[in-house]
Amino acid sequence: MLEPGDVVLFKFPEADQSQGKLRPGLVLSETPDTYDDYLICMISSQTFQAIDGFDVIIKPGDSDFSRSGLRTESVIRISRIAVVNKEILKGKIGSISFETLEKILLIFQIGSNQKTTKVAGASLRDSKKAKSASTSGVAVKL
Repeated sequence: MLEPGDVVLFKFPEADQSQGKLRPGLVLSETPDTYDDYLICMISSQTFQAIDGFDVIIKPGDSDFSRSGLRTESVIRISRIAVVNKEILKGKIGSISFETLEKILLIFQIGSNQKTTKVAGASLRDSKKAKSASTSGVAVKL
């Protein structure tokens, strides 16, 4: 079973809905339905495309880089999101830390107070020790 923060390989769909090329993606969460779908954002080595203050770059010197399974400096393209069925995913190549995942999820912030941040319909406890988020009553392990 995939977990939020896992880095996977799959053919990321193009904006025109044509089949894309094999590339890494970051699992944000499993969708709260019965279809075995995951919310995934694209990862690209084209770091010049990063949107400052929105996308996240992982560099070889970063603590997340060696465990991510990525081969080169890469940008987690938070602006490039897809819902992907588990059958399309080719496998896990690594993962990122909870702290980096939390940073990425907070970019989706739609409202917050000091204790809880709402993330795409989910509640994420504002604690680095938090281990799960709730999405429409479905636990998403972090």
